[in-house]
Amino acid sequence: MAKSYQDLSVWQRAIQLCVALYKLTSQFPKEELARSLISAIAAAMFLIIGVGQGSGQITRALLSVDNLNLPADHSIAGFRIETWGVSLLSVCHIPPSWNLSQEKYEDPAGLLIGRSDVHGEPLRELHQMFLVDVYSYQPLPNGDPKGEYHPASFSGWVEIIEEGSDMHGKRRPLRASNFHLKPASYCPMPPPAQP
Repeated sequence: MAKSYQDLSVWQRAIQLCVALYKLTSQFPKEELARSLISAIAAAMFLIIGVGQGSGQITRALLSVDNLNLPADHSIAGFRIETWGVSLLSVCHIPPSWNLSQEKYEDPAGLLIGRSDVHGEPLRELHQMFLVDVYSYQPLPNGDPKGEYHPASFSGWVEIIEEGSDMHGKRRPLRASNFHLKPASYCPMPPPAQP
């Protein structure tokens, strides 16, 4: 008998399917990775999510990074967010001239990375940029077989630059108070285009 949903063969096979999809699509040209392809990968993940939700341990939410208290002439040039017990389902919006990437490891750890080019849209926060599933608790790797658990968590840094500067910015560590989750089932619709 399975001790948790992660012991179920259907969940393990779904994880293998998602890893295979990520490996396959990582080789596609950037232009072909449209929202529809990202949505197809997310749809494949719903099997995993459905199994996990049966255990009552998952919260789907929009992830924001804010409360950075930037001076008026400063903005974010890049970021690195390290996650534990979090699955990225979708990038809700990609600001113009930004590159975003994700790394997911075999254990519950992951990484979200973003960088703007010099002509990128200046951001003062990362408002509801990612749709994620947050697991209440994850077993620690090589943990006690009786059940050693670690809550889902976020950490990382943002790189801050001064407006008009060509220089590399300064990295500022992110604190727990910078990460906010808003329960949601899907990404918000973008505002209509201005005429």
